[in-house]
Amino acid sequence: MRWVLRISELWFLTIFIAFSAAFMNPSGLLGVDSELIRFSEASHWNEVLWVDARSSEEFQKSRIPGAVLLNEENWNSGLDRFMLEWEPGMKIVVYCNSKECGASSSVAQRLRAELAIQHIYVLEGGWPEWLAHQK
Repeated sequence: MRWVLRISELWFLTIFIAFSAAFMNPSGLLGVDSELIRFSEASHWNEVLWVDARSSEEFQKSRIPGAVLLNEENWNSGLDRFMLEWEPGMKIVVYCNSKECGASSSVAQRLRAELAIQHIYVLEGGWPEWLAHQK
C-alpha cells in the first residue's frame, strides 16, 4: 500500500514540475526537436533508460535488455512502468523500428512536454541499428 502512495506522490510532483516549467517557458517544452543519438555514443553512457516505442507484440518478441515499453497505445500503463524505472539524471534513449519510424520522436516529445524531463534522445536507426551492433 505504501508503494501506491509513493507512486502517487511522484506522479503529482512530476505533474507539478511539468506545469511549472510550461508556465515559465511555454514554447521551450513543446518546440524542442528530438535529439538523435548514435548507438556508438549511447552505449558508453552509464545511466541510461531505454524506451521501446514499438508495438507490444514486437516488444514481447525482443527488445534491448532493461528497456521499458512506452508507446501511444499503452501510454498510461507504460508511463507508470517508466516512472518506476526512471531516476533523475538518467539519460533516456527512445527507439522504434527504423530511421523512418516516427513513434520514437513522438514518445520523446510527449515525455518532454508532459514530464519536463531533459536528456531525452532518439536512437538514430532505431531497433535495426541496435541489432547491427550486437553481431
